[in-house]
Amino acid sequence: MLALTVALGGCGPPAGAPPGAPASHAVAGAAAAPTPETFTLAPGESFVAAARGRSLAVFRTPVAGRPFLQLASPDEFGARRVLLVRRLMPGWAQLYLPVRPNLSFGWVPMDSVLLQRDSYRVVVAERRHLLTRWRDDRLAMRVRIGVGSALTPTPAGRYYVTQVLQPPPGGPFGPYALGLSGHSTVLRSFGGGSGQLAIHGTNDPSSIGRDVSHGCIHLDDAAITRLARTLPLGTPVQIIR
Repeated sequence: MLALTVALGGCGPPAGAPPGAPASHAVAGAAAAPTPETFTLAPGESFVAAARGRSLAVFRTPVAGRPFLQLASPDEFGARRVLLVRRLMPGWAQLYLPVRPNLSFGWVPMDSVLLQRDSYRVVVAERRHLLTRWRDDRLAMRVRIGVGSALTPTPAGRYYVTQVLQPPPGGPFGPYALGLSGHSTVLRSFGGGSGQLAIHGTNDPSSIGRDVSHGCIHLDDAAITRLARTLPLGTPVQIIR
């Protein structure tokens, strides 16, 4: 899990200094302002929405009223706020939210976000201890992973990449950690943070192929580096049993 105040934590012992998000990490390629006729995607594509301003107001329904949530952009790690789109309609986008409970969603006005297409997606198959990365609906990467233990499981669901972080060198999380929009369903907090899920490297190769973490997904350092250098913020991550 990502610890929000102290360090990366929840998948192993917390490190000693807070991580930072690489300033150069990009979101997906920008799309033209959508119309109802362009609310279509090629196989394997998703829409993501990047906040235009420094705060993104989220509404329960696509009608006038008061927002129930304000999301700062950049977020607490310094990453631009990019969310996965669940549904589009004229003037509004329904987005998956990076908050508890998992798979929460809300509506934002279309003019408050930059809509973009993302051709990547990640699938995590827990029982098989397998992570696959897809681009344009074609398999581009296949790697073994470690997942949550029976007491601290990795929760299934449709999440997305919220941050790309570089932990302090020499720690238990490898060279990169990808923050996810989901949270542990068992741990309400860990290591000073909120129990946020992550995909990260490891300094313990024996954890790969096993159910040993506090909910995060472990993979070798070469694989996490490939993911961190290619996946845009907002990329969907489907975790299945």
